[in-house]
Amino acid sequence: MSTKPLRVQWTSDEDIQTAILGGMGFSTKFICETTGLTKCQVSYRLNKAQIKRAHYRNGESDVAQRMLGYIPKSKQATRSLLNLEVLP
Repeated sequence: MSTKPLRVQWTSDEDIQTAILGGMGFSTKFICETTGLTKCQVSYRLNKAQIKRAHYRNGESDVAQRMLGYIPKSKQATRSLLNLEVLP
């Protein structure tokens, strides 16, 4: 068993999926369950890709900015989206 870490080549499906899910702000646990990687492997790949999930949660990433575009502007549309009673 080699103790030397393997390089991340960004060619495997797991590596690419980890970067995408991490950029979308998903948790390490979810990424591990989805990709089959360990917590350390996920953290390593996100670190190598310079992906910080806090950027998504703080609204600073490109993905977060796109998601903000889907938020309805009117109170009526927001209430409808949340299935709340619409008051006049």
